[in-house]
Amino acid sequence: MFSKQQLFAVPEAQNSLEACRGSNQSPLLVVYRKEENMASSLELLKKILSAIGFDIEKEVLLLEVTNSQPYSFTALRTNAAFRKVLILGVDAQQLGLHFDYQPYQLLQHADYTFLFGDALSSIGEKRERKAALWNALKQLFPPKST
Repeated sequence: MFSKQQLFAVPEAQNSLEACRGSNQSPLLVVYRKEENMASSLELLKKILSAIGFDIEKEVLLLEVTNSQPYSFTALRTNAAFRKVLILGVDAQQLGLHFDYQPYQLLQHADYTFLFGDALSSIGEKRERKAALWNALKQLFPPKST
């Protein structure tokens, strides 16, 4: 007897935490698509993360992905401390995640909060995308009251 549930292929787990750089003790994982002009895109990412209080070199776990390589979010989360995930320019399915999402809207799933957005180069080119990302990041990381 066949089930009516949809089946999904699970990407190989080999490319989990080893593919990341940065701190795996970070509360934040940033997944971004590799682009032609990565230097300027990474500089933009560094400024964005700095504005919400993160040092990209010390406090963030980063995963750069290509369009063709699948990754396993399940394998990635196994030995990492993050609970918030910023995904820029990468489809959820490429990470083995199979749920619907709206760009720049927070999505809670299990113990994780996801925020999907456009590729870094696209965010850098369009002011409204920068504003949408900034507003969503303020929800993801509300300012600490003094």
